Amino acid sequence: MDIIEAQHRDLEQGRWEEMPFPMQMANIGSEVSRAIKWMSKGRQERATRAVYRALELVDFSISAAQKLDMPMRKSRLKELCRCREELCSFFLDDNEFGSDARSLQRYYDQFALLR
Repeated sequence: MDIIEAQHRDLEQGRWEEMPFPMQMANIGSEVSRAIKWMSKGRQERATRAVYRALELVDFSISAAQKLDMPMRKSRLKELCRCREELCSFFLDDNEFGSDARSLQRYYDQFALLR
């Protein structure tokens, strides 16, 4: 497997942690939306790159959540890890959760409305 180079270097330097959680999730959702769009057009390479960018942002959010106080930390980590698991399963594996593009899009769109 090829090594994936970080795409969001400026966010990695701490800017991501300063964003409110709904904005983080909306940004993740933008990448998920791109992945869905490319997947529907049969452009698997572009879809995969968008998924990796989304996963990178999820990882930034997980890292930021680890610095929160309990119980916020526990619930946020649980949500983010579940999101990561579902994205990997849907886009990169066998879709063990039975997700579909529409339900994923609906989930992330809610955060875009909160921003």
